[in-house]
Amino acid sequence: MLYVFENTSPYDFLMGKYKGVKPTSRDLKLLEYLAVELKMKPAVINVLIDYILRINDNKLNRNYVETIAGQWKRLNIETVEDAMNVTQKEYSKLKKKAEKNKNTNNNVKEKV
Repeated sequence: MLYVFENTSPYDFLMGKYKGVKPTSRDLKLLEYLAVELKMKPAVINVLIDYILRINDNKLNRNYVETIAGQWKRLNIETVEDAMNVTQKEYSKLKKKAEKNKNTNNNVKEKV
């Protein structure tokens, strides 16, 4: 994955997610925002896009992408390794939270 993130343009990476079809104009504007306005490196953009699509049911919600991108800028995420480390930590947190919610829901059902 590291090789793909570092050697693929965000446009081509997203086009691959679209199964070879040109991404929507909205998604392309989002890529432009990340690259031009936030000055994120292409490889880091690829990790961000991959992460968002994985945790958000293949949806690129602009507000959510901007929130995560802003967090990464504040954390000074500049390399693929840094971005992948952050996504792994965040994914672990989400997984634990989901498991906790599942256990809480099961306990409520048992009491009822």
